[in-house]
Amino acid sequence: MMGVATRIIGVLLVLCAFLFAQDYVAEGYTKIFERNQFETAPHWPIVADEVHAGFDLDKDGNLEFIVLADHSNPNSANLGQWADGHSIYVYEWSPTNNTFELMWSWSDTTLKTGGASFPTMAVADLDGDGNQEIVFGIPHAANNPAPDVSPTVIYIFEFENGLPTEPTAKWTALAKPGTNTRPSAMAAGDIDGDGQMEVAVAFRKYSSASTDDALMIFSLNGPFLGDFTQFKVEMIDTTGDWGSVYACDITDLDNDGFKEAYFSTGVHTVYEATGPDSYTLSYVENPSFSSWSIQATAEGDIDGDGKTELIFGKTNGALGLWYNISDVANTDSTNEALIKVVEPAGCRGLTVGDYDGDGKTDIFMGGNYGGSVWRIEYKGTGDITDSTSYTYELVYLDTIPSGGTRVYSVSFPGDNFSIKHGGTSSTDMNGNGEPEVVFVFEDGDSTQSWVVMLEGTGVTAINLEAGKQVLESYQLFQNYPNPFNPSTTIKYRISQAGEIKLVIYDMLGREVKTLVKGFKSAGTYEVVWDGTDNFGRKVGSGTYIYMLKFGDKQISRKMTLMK
Repeated sequence: MMGVATRIIGVLLVLCAFLFAQDYVAEGYTKIFERNQFETAPHWPIVADEVHAGFDLDKDGNLEFIVLADHSNPNSANLGQWADGHSIYVYEWSPTNNTFELMWSWSDTTLKTGGASFPTMAVADLDGDGNQEIVFGIPHAANNPAPDVSPTVIYIFEFENGLPTEPTAKWTALAKPGTNTRPSAMAAGDIDGDGQMEVAVAFRKYSSASTDDALMIFSLNGPFLGDFTQFKVEMIDTTGDWGSVYACDITDLDNDGFKEAYFSTGVHTVYEATGPDSYTLSYVENPSFSSWSIQATAEGDIDGDGKTELIFGKTNGALGLWYNISDVANTDSTNEALIKVVEPAGCRGLTVGDYDGDGKTDIFMGGNYGGSVWRIEYKGTGDITDSTSYTYELVYLDTIPSGGTRVYSVSFPGDNFSIKHGGTSSTDMNGNGEPEVVFVFEDGDSTQSWVVMLEGTGVTAINLEAGKQVLESYQLFQNYPNPFNPSTTIKYRISQAGEIKLVIYDMLGREVKTLVKGFKSAGTYEVVWDGTDNFGRKVGSGTYIYMLKFGDKQISRKMTLMK
């Protein structure tokens, strides 16, 4: 079967029975979605590897989540061997049928991949036309395709004028013919501040690398032209011994206004932008943790002090921080901290955000071989490196599959990935005022795989105009200090000139104060709110929402005034 894209309309009649997981769901959560078999999959089993929630690719106002899957061989040869490609599935909320339905899918069984071939992805707008693309990284085994043909490892699907029926563009990423080339982690954003989005990608196998692996930053060079599309490699590193990199992010960890491409090597590798298409390598010379042990990462500001942390999960299930960074070029082991071993069976998936809209950072961790999903929430006070400053809740546990259930990926709308990749800032996908979290896992034999979505019942979601999506052109940072008294500073960044508004609301949606209104040139700005309303009156203690508006889009965050 060649590459196939599918548009699903209405409720699908699935001819095969779904196998439901035997599981524990914590009090306060309800399972609202589960899939064990994908409706348009070329065969079964396939393995769900990655999930990202909170997008509106087709711009119809209904939010979607994206699932990546691979068709790798099972862990036991007795169960069959096929290794024949990868696929993507996009599920969208249907207000008419009150459920999530398969909106679009694509698969290709000609891509021979071998075992343990995890795909990766980012959501971007590489050509800057306002239409988003899924950038799909597909690993290839050696000599597939033929030894004299370079493997195509980057597939791009642009959602413009309907749903794509075939890749908008494809690229070899400069891989040599017939080689084992495996992209393993990806993130997108305007890293160098030139007004164009880049993609950062790690390769756990790369043909011309001296130690097997490579790091790359690339961008689109001109418009999409099908098979004639051109790409620009802005940075490639084929000399570092990076190991298997399973996570990367676009960050500003030292808060200097210059973004970095972060890669989850054992030495916290970053390439910081110094100008258009120009980057400087930095990493920790003597890390306190063993190399190649970081499985998942996400950027966040845990205590709302305006300083960014890098939250990571280790192979042994420990939660850690790379923090208190004043210059990414000058860090050492004192900038690392292990908080706690949360899941002794290991960590694989991790995401960060404000899940319940209470102004406190939430971290969701997936247990590698533990079949578990944990929610770790900062209490709002205390040392961020102290394990007692957090609460720990086992949200989900799968209890049946043999071989050790592996939770590969965890996501919720409005999390780190969603906001940075042009998704929604709302944590509610179906508009009922309650937040969702979605995750994917497989049994240890790679013969059964699940996608599960839970909803936090009785929890108020961040849901100011559900479904609104925000492109990377604008950023709204957490206020500092937070909580605050009597004043706080709000920082925002715009990469395109235009009319903007920065407005403060109370929790009932009533306007409290307009801080900024008018035309602004591209740049980074700060404004101080002194705790007064539009009439100069002091407002009371409580939680307030500050919202950056531009055109028909908006970004919002919460802050707390304490007296």
